[in-house]
Amino acid sequence: MFFEILYYLHLYKFIAFMKPALLFFMIFSANFCLAQLHISPSGYGDSYMYVKDRLLYVEAEIDLRPNLQNLTEASIYLRKNSQLLQGDKVENLNSGTGKLSVFQKGTSNSFDYNYWTLPVAVRAPEFSAGDYFYEPLGKTESRKAKIISELDGKSNPLSISSKWLYAYSGTGYSSWQYLGNRFDPVPGEGFSMKGVSGKNLLIIEGDTVNTGSKQTYDLRGLPNDGEISIPIKKDQVVLTGNPYPSLLKLDDFLKSNPATTGIAYFWDSKANVNSHYLSDYVGGYGTYSPGTGQYVPPMFRKMSDQTMTAEKGLEMDRSIAPIAQGFIVIGKMDGEFVFKNNQRIHVAKQNNFPIFKNAETNTSLVRLQIEIDQLLVKELILAFNENSTTGEDHAMDARKIDHNSSDINWKILEEDYVINVRPKVDQELIPLKLNLEKDAQVDFSVKEMRHFDPDRFFVYDKDQDLYFGIKSGSLKLD
Repeated sequence: MFFEILYYLHLYKFIAFMKPALLFFMIFSANFCLAQLHISPSGYGDSYMYVKDRLLYVEAEIDLRPNLQNLTEASIYLRKNSQLLQGDKVENLNSGTGKLSVFQKGTSNSFDYNYWTLPVAVRAPEFSAGDYFYEPLGKTESRKAKIISELDGKSNPLSISSKWLYAYSGTGYSSWQYLGNRFDPVPGEGFSMKGVSGKNLLIIEGDTVNTGSKQTYDLRGLPNDGEISIPIKKDQVVLTGNPYPSLLKLDDFLKSNPATTGIAYFWDSKANVNSHYLSDYVGGYGTYSPGTGQYVPPMFRKMSDQTMTAEKGLEMDRSIAPIAQGFIVIGKMDGEFVFKNNQRIHVAKQNNFPIFKNAETNTSLVRLQIEIDQLLVKELILAFNENSTTGEDHAMDARKIDHNSSDINWKILEEDYVINVRPKVDQELIPLKLNLEKDAQVDFSVKEMRHFDPDRFFVYDKDQDLYFGIKSGSLKLD
């Protein structure tokens, strides 16, 4: 069944060099900038840097040597939203066998996934997730997480199940690649990991390690830096993510990589499903378009029969990717996408996995809400940009990534889209396509109009040649 939308309009940088200290322990009260950074222990004691709620900026390379005591083994500690930024360069010049330590929280329990990337690299003869993920024991002390073969991970002591460690690069479900005990993702390669069950009520810097389903992990290794390139092919789906120990300007990354469609997709799922069977999973992929500044949360579906539920994912501001946040991109052509230091950013206050409403932008848009049998709740965005076309525009128009038996989407060049960006004209018919597996009730309504106030806004039923106004009301079709 084909529908169309119709609308009518009236016309200070301080650079320094720090030499090794016999014992270097600081909680910074201001952002700190260095030309180079070398930290190593001496015969008199350990040397390390403790950065709390601040930015550490190093223009050139970092050289780290491991300390002798378990209590202060790492060389740099980033705590309370602290981040490390480095100057523009192509190669990663960071060296040494010392480690940077940065905390990050997961949001899933032992039955559900987060998508991750690593902000650090590890040099080890044999790799496992325990070489990267540590259990926090105090402000500076941590121990390696246990890697277990059981289905359920545990919070105390921190035990990560190796059965759910997968990378993804391909076009179908068979493209999930098991990492397991041989865990050695390259910088910029994303991976899935299920969380842990239980609690750990230890409080570090005012934050509980795990109040339940929100585990704090200590990620340790040599910090990633410089340009990080990942190959991609046309229509290839790649799980990647923020590869730096700092926030990532996701808008800049997506807009500057024409080998991708310029759209990021984020996995989200229903809480407390508490099953390891794929058929029981309930979730979907949210869609972020930097050209509109808008994120469309996923409608949740049951993986058993692909039917929709009445639930959807959380609304979030996705313009900035937290440390270690994984996401999916799709190839627009054969080539590569590149992470660069100039895409990194420091924000003083931020949540590890941000849960916000969509960021306010000056983009003119309409957010439609369509319900099918009061189960499928779908949001579609129609946005306007004078630099757009009626075809697919990089980092603007967002393809649909989920495949559902009953669904409704924008149609662009015979493909399905969740976000459609077009030049604004006085009046225009814009194609929508509705697929129904069986007879159903379909409700159309306008959830939001932003910087856009047409005289009239219609749904046009092409089969019956009828127009239905929905600017101030809704439309129900049986």
